[in-house]
Amino acid sequence: MGGDRNQDSEHRLAQLQSLARVGFWELDLATDTAWWSDALFRIFGLKPGSVQPGREALAKLAPADALAAIDAAFAGARETGVFKSFVHRVVLASGDERRVRWVGEVARDASGRPGRLFGVGIEVTDALAAEHAMRRDESRVGDASRMLQTVLDAIPVRVFWKDRNLEYLGCNTRFARDAGFEHPSQLLGRDDFAMGWRDQADLYRADDRAVIESGESKLNYEEPQTTPDGKILWLRTSKIPLRAANGEIFGVLGTYEDITEYKRLAEQSLHREKLEAIGRLAGGIAHDFNNLLTVVLGNVEIAQEGVRSGSPPVTELAAIKEAAERAAELTAQLLAFARKQVIKPRAVDPTAQIRTLQRLLEPLLGEQIELEVSTIEPSWRIQIDPGQFEQLLVNLAVNARDAMPNGGTLEICTDNVILDAAFQAEHPEVIPGSYVKLVVRDTGSGVDASVREHIFEPFFTTKATGEGTGLGLATCHGIVKQNSGYIWLRSDPESGAIFEIYLPRVEAEPEPEEGLPLDEEVQGGQETILLIEDEAPVRLLCAQALERLGYHVLTAASGGDALERATRYQGLIDALVTDVVLTDMRGPEIAEQLRTARPELTILYVSGYTPDSDVRSDIFEEGVNFLQKPYTLKKLGTVLRRALDAK
Repeated sequence: MGGDRNQDSEHRLAQLQSLARVGFWELDLATDTAWWSDALFRIFGLKPGSVQPGREALAKLAPADALAAIDAAFAGARETGVFKSFVHRVVLASGDERRVRWVGEVARDASGRPGRLFGVGIEVTDALAAEHAMRRDESRVGDASRMLQTVLDAIPVRVFWKDRNLEYLGCNTRFARDAGFEHPSQLLGRDDFAMGWRDQADLYRADDRAVIESGESKLNYEEPQTTPDGKILWLRTSKIPLRAANGEIFGVLGTYEDITEYKRLAEQSLHREKLEAIGRLAGGIAHDFNNLLTVVLGNVEIAQEGVRSGSPPVTELAAIKEAAERAAELTAQLLAFARKQVIKPRAVDPTAQIRTLQRLLEPLLGEQIELEVSTIEPSWRIQIDPGQFEQLLVNLAVNARDAMPNGGTLEICTDNVILDAAFQAEHPEVIPGSYVKLVVRDTGSGVDASVREHIFEPFFTTKATGEGTGLGLATCHGIVKQNSGYIWLRSDPESGAIFEIYLPRVEAEPEPEEGLPLDEEVQGGQETILLIEDEAPVRLLCAQALERLGYHVLTAASGGDALERATRYQGLIDALVTDVVLTDMRGPEIAEQLRTARPELTILYVSGYTPDSDVRSDIFEEGVNFLQKPYTLKKLGTVLRRALDAK
């Protein structure tokens, strides 16, 4: 019975060895005699007992490098008493390769010296292959992870994803740096309260929960973000639920892009469009008012001629005239804002202009305000109507004076500058090039953001009722824009205001000032005048005034009407007096057609409004006569007589 049990145990042990791919071995160090179990023979692809176990048998199976490892392990055990586990290759008779791991221990003899080695040989071919495959997969996963991170870092938007606890699972580098970290790994496991935008953490987390709980995406909405250095950015954000393979939501994926600059440019564009719309409205109103004021001033002039000096109506008429002239000034400011006033730009030296105006500005500012002027020498030239340049500086000076009721300093300085692409990046409306920079700086009360937004709008004022029209800075804006320049205000409350103006450089020498018109008696004549005016009251008033001066007047309400009358009229037409802007034609177009048949025709243009630069260039050609609306009848007679006599 005992023998049967031993046989059964050996049989079960052999089965276990075979199943586990494990074989036993022993080596007597004194005699170099080895013993292998049947299972170890089979691991080596040999029939049990077919060869003598030992180094010679292994030498036929193991390649040279493997045999060297075997020898080193056994030699080390002899010397140190410690057997170091190792793995080596064996090549079977069939050509297949296997990997065998040797594990053993040293048994010492009575004297304490290593006397016997014993252990196991384990086939690890499949295990090593699986381990290699796992490492390869891990490498591939690592490569894929690095590739994904590279892709995420390359895209211009910020990307992040969180778990259901709203803790970060990952993000791209742009997002990490927005949050105040150098690398995405530093965010893992953190929440929004640990980020630079902790002030908005509750807002962001509420959106995250809504997406996770509803399972619905939230796309393309705008929200603020506080940067680690305290700046406020505007973001366009999208969030979608993250789902596992079974559909269960385990988190949220979000992206956002910084739209701060886009919003700034959009607001600037909207502001420009609003100013343009207000300008068109202002220009139309000013055009109509110029016609009305011409009628008022003309009739006042006629009425003044009909009353005796010192009689009661004289005072009332003078008051009406003064009010009408004041209204004319306001209308001129509206047209300046709308960039539709009639001007005659020429090359000027801004330094010379400022030095001349300095004598005017000092008494205007008063004794409490110190005026400091610092101009570049030599200054580049600019193309502008000298009257406009004066109006620009005076309006800015008055604005500064009103901001310094208790006194202060007003500084005016100029410089020659070149605006490059870098400057254009901050101010996209700028065309790079050479400019004269004009800076008007005061030490007044400053301007807060809500006021700066409307500072150039007509009729916008922070002054008390009756203390200002709100047209001064609107006029400045219009003048600068009409001359292809740029104007900005930089200011904060209690820090004064700085107006920066850039006017384009021109390659020309300053042109001399034109002489002012003399206050002379009006001389009439007997010439025939063709008068074109589409406003009936203005047309009637002017025709009567010219007829009183002795002229023969042909009137027309439109360009087509004028051409028809000129064709029918057989006599000589000496002069054409025409509004520049008519309902059907431009004044220069009518003049060109009439001069084909009447080359000696004298032309006098009349207008207070020009819609475009082409018309301005036509009416300001050398030798062209022009009369600005609103005008007095005396001025009309004087300018017409001079034009006729000049011919």
